[in-house]
Amino acid sequence: MICMWTQGLPRVALGAITEVAAATATHRRSMNEAPNPSYRQLRRSRDDRMVAGVCSGIAHYFHLDPTLVRVGFAVLVIISWGVALVGYLLGWLLIPE
Repeated sequence: MICMWTQGLPRVALGAITEVAAATATHRRSMNEAPNPSYRQLRRSRDDRMVAGVCSGIAHYFHLDPTLVRVGFAVLVIISWGVALVGYLLGWLLIPE
């Protein structure tokens, strides 16, 4: 960047302004591009749901068949004497849609 002093005031060369404008445009372009998250997001399913979409969302998160997760959850409810239903309700409240 070239800066010249004339009559006590700084003057910036046109090339320096062009460099800064190009760098700013590149930075804005990189900020406006759609982010490609390298992480998975746990969300309740809107399309494939039986009650609230919790089991389907968990199945999609772990790349499993939703039917297997539902059957596994039903078995877990029976084994835990219904305590697993509290976990389902918490998932319904905490997992975003």
